[in-house]
Amino acid sequence: MSKRQISQAKGFQLATATAALKTMRDDDGPRRFLVADEVGLGKTVVARTIISESMKGRRRPLVVFYVCSNLNIANQNRKKLLELLETEDDQKRASARSDRLTLAANPNNRPKHERYNLYTLTPDTSIPLYRGRGGFGRVEERALIFRLLTKRFPSLDCSTVRKFFRWRASTRTWNRALAQFENIEEIHRLQNAFLDVLGSEKWEFPYVDSTSIFQAIDSEKGMQLLGKFRNALAITAFREIQPDLIIFDEFQRFRNVLIDPPGRLADTLTKAIRGNGKRGDPGVLLLSATPYKL
Repeated sequence: MSKRQISQAKGFQLATATAALKTMRDDDGPRRFLVADEVGLGKTVVARTIISESMKGRRRPLVVFYVCSNLNIANQNRKKLLELLETEDDQKRASARSDRLTLAANPNNRPKHERYNLYTLTPDTSIPLYRGRGGFGRVEERALIFRLLTKRFPSLDCSTVRKFFRWRASTRTWNRALAQFENIEEIHRLQNAFLDVLGSEKWEFPYVDSTSIFQAIDSEKGMQLLGKFRNALAITAFREIQPDLIIFDEFQRFRNVLIDPPGRLADTLTKAIRGNGKRGDPGVLLLSATPYKL
């Protein structure tokens, strides 16, 4: 098979990538770098160059989160960020099978490539509480949470709890979603990690047990509580996956991920995904097609 040809970084793009890498690798610095260029000047090429350089000399895969405002853009640019791998099989194995963190909690949905793992995400689907509203999410997300809870607390497998997580899904759709999670790799470890997050967040559960969970389901608004469950699962996935680099593309369209709006503090997941500039935190690359000061 012939080697895949991709556009090589021009001088100014390579210089930008080099400066970004230096900043994001500095444990005493902000570990955050902004690239604000006009459309057509190759911000994606800069990002791809940074990824390529970061892959060198590693003993485990480089894990990259690419975050943008909608899934159409994410899918389009995912192909560009995967071009540095030579074969279609490599590209397929490097790309996550899910487009949201909650479903990436399932190890079966994670990339399998030995050098590069790419997740393409949007804030609205992967950070359920970043707007403060919660949300019902996909039936697959709710089915996975239901499985994790009822495997630990069998008494929650009752009509009331099923109805809550099923929401408006048909019986057929719900059963099909549940069937996906009959056999999950490392299910017990995932279950323990999820319940630990529920306990540490201290939302509605004085104790993480069947009584507290049932009472919350019985009393709280569905959209908000489901958003909390989904956020806890997304936090679990984030901690399990441990990204090395997070790329925010046209980040001004979802500014609240990076800057708290007046009167509201960010939740645990938003704080983690924006990076704190501390040793061990992921590097953060900000891309914008317009001049922008953060």
